[in-house]
Amino acid sequence: MATNSSATPHKDPLEEASDPATDTERLRYLANHKREDVRLAAIQNPGVPEDVWRKALLEGLPEALSNPMAPIYLLVWSPKPGDQSTLESAIRRATQALWKNPERCSPDGKVLLNVQIMNLWAASVSAWCMIAIVQSWASAKGNGSDEHKAMVRLLMLCAQTVPNLPAEDRQALDLLEAWCAGRKDRREEAYSLASSKIVEAVILSATNPSGWHNPWEAIYEILKAVSLGKPSNTRSNVSAEHDRLLADLIRREMPLPPQFE
Repeated sequence: MATNSSATPHKDPLEEASDPATDTERLRYLANHKREDVRLAAIQNPGVPEDVWRKALLEGLPEALSNPMAPIYLLVWSPKPGDQSTLESAIRRATQALWKNPERCSPDGKVLLNVQIMNLWAASVSAWCMIAIVQSWASAKGNGSDEHKAMVRLLMLCAQTVPNLPAEDRQALDLLEAWCAGRKDRREEAYSLASSKIVEAVILSATNPSGWHNPWEAIYEILKAVSLGKPSNTRSNVSAEHDRLLADLIRREMPLPPQFE
């Protein structure tokens, strides 16, 4: 375990954490410092041990992508037994954090994150992760923004894949589609028409882009609905297949994912 014994006398911890000449094991200690600014500086230091950097990235800290060694580490990335998360999940959380505070990552780090988002977008077989990225983007841009409407339109299209939606639900989705296209705002009327949890969750997402659980709830209810009535031993396969269909639908409607500038 790293200790404080290698501290440089009279040197500020933040200065040490930012200095590429600081000893590797000292950086390991500083990456667990009680001060957040010291911890974040340490994980951006090219001398910090790779396992410390990896842990920070898997926790979803966008600062880890600002480390000059990050492109190399990601180039040779492979899952390890001790990982507490997946790279896909880490990138999603880093994206959410960075949309809230774009200053948490260097310009080079944002470029690197954009590459990871593009890779995820191209390879994803699940709408869950894709919608999470779009939602954090929409939330950052605000209620009624073009980005918010883009998210709602994706959810609306996903909801329309459910067979036998009641007429009231389809009418509610039509009102949302009109709002997304720039016509009259009739979201309240749409909510009063909704008769299923699926459409209700979509409309709640249209009302509040910051309610991150609503888009996920919509996807969950869609996948549950398409597997309802299927034999119990095939439901998970049916749900997974439809999830892939939703991912492809999202890619068709939004070929390029949200990107950081």
